[in-house]
Amino acid sequence: MQSIGEQIKGLRQTLGMTQEQLAERSGLSQSMIADIENGRRLNLTTPTITKLAQGLNCHYVSQLIPVKDIQEILDEQSLAVARKIILTSSGSMAIEMQLPGHEVIEKQIIELKNQILKKDKSALWQKI
Repeated sequence: MQSIGEQIKGLRQTLGMTQEQLAERSGLSQSMIADIENGRRLNLTTPTITKLAQGLNCHYVSQLIPVKDIQEILDEQSLAVARKIILTSSGSMAIEMQLPGHEVIEKQIIELKNQILKKDKSALWQKI
């Protein structure tokens, strides 16, 4: 993934624009553009990026992109919560010598996982 400075430089060069021309079009200094393009200025504000985008005839779009498919995140989190709940209660059962077999426990975990997903998903993110 390219840094914002690399993106700006690439767009500017593709458009055949000099740093001075981008500076004039964006209302920023040429030295600031050079610093951004060369990675010497990393923490850019949204207004600065917006000015650069406008100077390059671009739209600036900022978005959050999940690292995995949302359903995969929900499945993993609900499975972790269900496993913790079931294994915690299984610990008490083991003390009382009433622990069910591994297959029964795994089935209970999957059933609880599915119940959790059908109900309030905010429960997935609470500490247990």
